[in-house]
Amino acid sequence: MNDTNLSINDVIIENEKDQIIFDYLMEIRGKNGIEYIIKKYFNGATKPYISNIVKYGKIEIPDDIFKRGKQLSQEEKQAILDNLKMKLHIKK
Repeated sequence: MNDTNLSINDVIIENEKDQIIFDYLMEIRGKNGIEYIIKKYFNGATKPYISNIVKYGKIEIPDDIFKRGKQLSQEEKQAILDNLKMKLHIKK
């Protein structure tokens, strides 16, 4: 009997690598897809670690997943541009 009380909030994320994989799973499967895997395969004997979700969901993680750059917010992009503009004006 599966523990139907488990949800995406119960996924165990222990480090930055786990977070990157979790973010990838959210991109490709979404919240409902991850919760489906949790509800189908996790019954208390197996904990919902990221590695277990990947294994039971038969999900392949791309080799380059850890090399991908983080998406910058519009504010972060603007701050970088402003900083570069300021440096360019100082060097003239």
